[in-house]
Amino acid sequence: MSKEDEIKRILDSQMGSINSAAAYSRAYSAAERIVENQTKRDVAIMQTAQHSQEQVNLLKSQLREAKSQNDLLQTNYNTLNVLYEKVKEESESSKEEAIESRKATKRANRLSVIAMMLSSVLSVASIIVSILIALYLK
Repeated sequence: MSKEDEIKRILDSQMGSINSAAAYSRAYSAAERIVENQTKRDVAIMQTAQHSQEQVNLLKSQLREAKSQNDLLQTNYNTLNVLYEKVKEESESSKEEAIESRKATKRANRLSVIAMMLSSVLSVASIIVSILIALYLK
């Protein structure tokens, strides 16, 4: 409905109470103000609706972006979790190898000590035997 049609509708509804041109002019001015206010209100409502729609579209876009980032984070988490499990397994394996190496080193050290003791005992025994032979042959 146009602005003028709205004014005519308002004036027609008030025609019974309008008696003079001055009253008609006042009523016409009042009707114009009412229509202008309604028009301003309608424009404001439309602008608010447009802004609301723009905000909805922006929020949808941000939601899609957040979902995309979340998917990337999930992929990174899964990759890091796999890497962590591999490092954990390697660490446990290295720990076991270190324990076995330490045991082998202790055995080797004991054998070295025993070999040195036997070598020392044999050296002392050979010296004693040499001395005894030297004394016996004199």
